[in-house]
Amino acid sequence: MPSRAIERKGALEAVQSLSILKKLGFTPTLFLPAFYRPFDQTYANRVKSEVNRLGIQDQIIIPKVHIPYEKMPGVYAMSNLVIMPSYYEGLGVALLEAMSMGVPTIGTRVNGIKEIISDRQNGLLFRSKSPDELAKAIFKLSNDNDLMGKIARNGIQFIETKFSSQKIVTRLENHYNTLISKHDRKNHRFYSSRRRGSAVAATNSGASQTTSFDGVR
Repeated sequence: MPSRAIERKGALEAVQSLSILKKLGFTPTLFLPAFYRPFDQTYANRVKSEVNRLGIQDQIIIPKVHIPYEKMPGVYAMSNLVIMPSYYEGLGVALLEAMSMGVPTIGTRVNGIKEIISDRQNGLLFRSKSPDELAKAIFKLSNDNDLMGKIARNGIQFIETKFSSQKIVTRLENHYNTLISKHDRKNHRFYSSRRRGSAVAATNSGASQTTSFDGVR
């Protein structure tokens, strides 16, 4: 679970799902890399207390050293799957990173995740704040090799289609070209309007001079 130690990331529900799975005789291990230096120490302590209460200490791994971002590909490579039980996301970057490594993903059906995961295609979706649904998703994916393989392959294809470096560069170029085109059209309208205004002013000035001349005559 490569997420910060803050409440909206759903670590509490993640550890609670392990307790549910343990009752089924299934004991996966949850790796919490961000808990070495938790962003929210109070929340991290709450999660650790829940781990102790549920008696699943042997299923939780918290690193003893900081894992820098550039080392995360190694973490993904050692993972059977990646979960993101967030309450909401701007963009589930960790899911994209996992997909690029061919690691199956599970995430909540919330904004920022459901735009990335298509249920049962390139990942599994479950209801936010539901340890029961998360446990079911983990159990299902872990015990269905065909589904796991399909999701891993589709995840890689999704990244190559939507988020490859070339795709991103092309989208940025198109976006900038659109902005430049809009800016040029706006400037064209502005200067055209100024030219028309100058022409009208010149005409009015000419009319005024003619009137004066006629008056002298």
